[in-house]
Amino acid sequence: MSDAAEKKLLTDLQREILTRDPDLIEGHNIFKFDLPYISERSKRLGAPMQWGRFGAAVQFRKSRLKIAERTFAYTRCDIPGRTVVDTLILVQLYDISAREMASYSLKESAVHFGISSRENRTYIAGGEIKDVFNSDRKRFRAYLSDDLRETAALADNLLPTYVAQVQNFPLTLQECILRGSGMKVESLFLEKYFGARAALPLPQETEFFEGALSASYEEGVFKNVLHYDVASLYPSLMLVIGKCPRNDYLQVFLRELRQLREYRLHYKNLAKIAVDETERREYDARQKSFKILINSFYGYLGLATAVFGDTSLADEITARGRDLLVKLMDAFVSEGCSILEADTDGIYLTSPDYYDKPEALLEKVMHVLPDGVDLDYDGKYPAMFCYKAKNYALLQSDGEVVLRGSSFRNRAAEPFLRSLTRMFVEDKLRGEDRRIYDQIDDLRAEISSGKMDVRELAKSEYISKSPSQYESEIASSGKGRRAAMEAALMMSPRPEAGEKVSYYICSVQDSKKLPDWKKARPVELYDSLSAPYDPSYYLKKIDDWRERFLPPPELPVQTELF
Repeated sequence: MSDAAEKKLLTDLQREILTRDPDLIEGHNIFKFDLPYISERSKRLGAPMQWGRFGAAVQFRKSRLKIAERTFAYTRCDIPGRTVVDTLILVQLYDISAREMASYSLKESAVHFGISSRENRTYIAGGEIKDVFNSDRKRFRAYLSDDLRETAALADNLLPTYVAQVQNFPLTLQECILRGSGMKVESLFLEKYFGARAALPLPQETEFFEGALSASYEEGVFKNVLHYDVASLYPSLMLVIGKCPRNDYLQVFLRELRQLREYRLHYKNLAKIAVDETERREYDARQKSFKILINSFYGYLGLATAVFGDTSLADEITARGRDLLVKLMDAFVSEGCSILEADTDGIYLTSPDYYDKPEALLEKVMHVLPDGVDLDYDGKYPAMFCYKAKNYALLQSDGEVVLRGSSFRNRAAEPFLRSLTRMFVEDKLRGEDRRIYDQIDDLRAEISSGKMDVRELAKSEYISKSPSQYESEIASSGKGRRAAMEAALMMSPRPEAGEKVSYYICSVQDSKKLPDWKKARPVELYDSLSAPYDPSYYLKKIDDWRERFLPPPELPVQTELF
């Protein structure tokens, strides 16, 4: 394509946007790829990007968003009068509470949400898109059509949560998506104080306070499992205690909390009774978003930067929460139940007598709860595998297995080990024990042959700093080498902070004596002949996995014969 033709294409794009005059512009990964690329080409060719209303120009700036334990670095795009929605950010925010997704790519996200199946969409590898565009336009259009369909469906699933939030926060829709929960909570207080023309108080000093109760009381597989959950425990306790932060002299805290809690419980109930799966997902996404925001009121109290922080109040809330959970467990035990797991506001227990009448058991322990705090029956499971605190697996009535905890769902682990772990857990829950040993033998044979798909062996990590920053730090100190960062240095173009890097361990001379960072290589540069993977490294990984999950049985102590 000539420069003139490309410039015309960009000019036509602007005219199309202005003609359609959309409120929203949606895409998957558009902040990190599509929009910066269009901006760069527009600058180079002198094409305008006045996509905003009233002829306003598009504005770009570097930004970061904290998503759970990760920092997502991106190029923020603001279009005056419009909202830019990146569904890559939406799915990551959704997964903060769900913790169900192994990948946030468009294709995997669409499969997770039931938008597409792997069989009913067109796939083209990234490196082949240009060639397919030139050689098979029909296939390319089918691929593009699937991308657009899936992006629109993701937004339809996840965006209503933030549209609902706009009604409650003094923020635009784009700000609601890109602001952290703490900032949203504080914006409510600031709005009320500014509206009352009241002076903001000075922040209070923060102190250490003890967290929630989290414990595993049993190990192994248990049948007839019930789950009970205190509805919005911390928000409920805050309302029961009836205290605002010490410096909130307008008493805004409790009023705003009460309103958001009502929204959350409303959508949680709608999700439970919804018959249509699409509606259920939408309501569930909304209630989970409000749950995060409501619980952020508690977390906000302990923020060092919060204007209305109050760690003494946060400490009182967690203490009441721990005490209530202990009382509930005692009440369940008195009814003949065995406690398996307790975490913050939920209890898993086994009860053959009440498995088919969980509501009756609920009624027997309700007397423990103070007024204003509700306990919900949250589900029954034919079996539960308790491994350790916050690490367990549930067998659902439909046969599906749900994994919880980093021991079972470690995204940093190699895919072949994640698959092995899932198989092991499924076998434990279903009472099988032979399949896993056959799978281990098959994996060892395939890895030893050198023919295993390198993507199954590759680790994937989100890097927390740019490669240039890493280079500078290493040059000055010589310390802190990391395999993912070393792999990132080899990539072209280099990834930015917050992006995912996938790498494998390459076979090199004296491999066993070298640290991983000296052998790490990006998957994109894999070559089975010149840069093969190291079979011994990955065979050792299987041995380590087996020692962790399948320790050899203890031999009986032999008595003396004479």
